[in-house]
Amino acid sequence: AGRSLDDETAIIIKTKMPARVNVVESEADAVMLLEDATRLPHSTTIARIVTSCDLIIDGEFAQSGRSILIRAFSVTTRKPKIMKFTDDAPYEYAIFKKLNISNDTCVEHHLVPLEQCIEDEHGKKAVVMPMYSCTIDTPPYLSEENVLLGLREVLIGLETLHNCGIVHNDIKPANVLMDADGSWHICDYGSCTTNDASHKQKVDYTPMY
Repeated sequence: AGRSLDDETAIIIKTKMPARVNVVESEADAVMLLEDATRLPHSTTIARIVTSCDLIIDGEFAQSGRSILIRAFSVTTRKPKIMKFTDDAPYEYAIFKKLNISNDTCVEHHLVPLEQCIEDEHGKKAVVMPMYSCTIDTPPYLSEENVLLGLREVLIGLETLHNCGIVHNDIKPANVLMDADGSWHICDYGSCTTNDASHKQKVDYTPMY
């Protein structure tokens, strides 16, 4: 049997059957349920990592390049979140902290804030960020005016990064998120380079962009 969890850290996982919700009381049960519901390759990691932070897994996930995105929500605020599992999580978080601005200011500057970076005992890492409506490569219909306003917001985000000595290197539709109000925000700091020698200087980018 896995380590018992108290009521505050019990993991709630929605399976592919929307009407079915399971409250899990041990890590072993969480692992079994995750494997059954989503067949997620990192289910053990997720079952353990979620108990150490203020998150409950929703169970829905997607794969984006080398990253796995898990939908969750905060236990205290009940706001939806995204857990992005990637080997670059610590680097992304370090880049974000280099901005040295609050999360609210970050949103005003059209950059996606990273709220925490978490790691389990096996070294699997994730960053936690707010939930957004969609990326701009799969949006609802956008008018020419919407696109022009969105491009202006991306330029504001890039200016903020550049003023902090950060170059994004991978601006593309999949790395721009749209919020519920239609505003655009730059995400994914894993390809960023800086004028600081302590950060990586190799440029990673997406071909065709």
